[in-house]
Amino acid sequence: MSEVRPSPLLHPLPIAAAALLLLNDHLLKPAAWPSAAVAGKLSDLCGLFVFPLLMTAITRPRWASVWVIATGLAFAALKLSPGFNRAVGVVWGGNAMDPGDLACLPVLALSWLHLQRGAAPAGALRRAAATAFIAVACAATPAPRYQREFPFWEVTDNATPVLGCAETAAWVVKSGKTGLGLTVRLHATGGACTIDLGGAALRLADGTVVRGVPERRHLDLARCQIEHVYLPFLFDSEAAWNLGVRSGAIDLELATGGVAHTWSMPVRHVLRAYQSTHNTAPPPTPALSACASDAPVKEMAK
Repeated sequence: MSEVRPSPLLHPLPIAAAALLLLNDHLLKPAAWPSAAVAGKLSDLCGLFVFPLLMTAITRPRWASVWVIATGLAFAALKLSPGFNRAVGVVWGGNAMDPGDLACLPVLALSWLHLQRGAAPAGALRRAAATAFIAVACAATPAPRYQREFPFWEVTDNATPVLGCAETAAWVVKSGKTGLGLTVRLHATGGACTIDLGGAALRLADGTVVRGVPERRHLDLARCQIEHVYLPFLFDSEAAWNLGVRSGAIDLELATGGVAHTWSMPVRHVLRAYQSTHNTAPPPTPALSACASDAPVKEMAK
């Protein structure tokens, strides 16, 4: 006769949460349905709820509170500590470092309350089946069939002003762990135009200021001529993301026809969705004015 003992897993709620975890991680999350953000949070909620129940069922009921607390601490470290995240990723698969996921931690209170309600006795076979099913659901949490997209900086406003004799445009063309690269397009729409590009600075929301490299350029453009200038901003973008820095502004100092201007563009750091490769679609290039049809186009300045 099988041994009869109580188990917190033999209840419709943890069984349903484990089933939803499997469905979400292997069907909904790869399809980013209904959205990548919703699918990601759903996995966190289900996993945080069932994991303390699983560990309590494997060990002893008196350890319930210990497992609830340990689960919360491990989850926080996974989302906040790059070193811990990398170590876990080696054996368990990649997991996005998003401090916003910590909003899911209150579900641990529901897990603790479920553990306090007690459980009906059940035979060893039923206990083993429930434990195996929920263990598989927890172990399979990282969806293995796709890679996540990385955060990307983008210009959000004031990207195409006309400054004196030059029509301007700017957009982010590179973004990664070590900073971002901005392309500035200068278009002499009103005749010959002398442009002096002075200092370029990225101001992050946490107060960090990063200078563009190189900082100064002098350009003499003929009527309707176009020049592209590439401005890199080198900084620890990965650390900024992990610290919750999601916005900033790029300030460019330039003079067109001898008149000084300060061009400020708000930027934001976004994680759009999950995808099958690490490559992101290039940002749309702002349209040129009509006079550009016969303009000589220079290569991007290095």
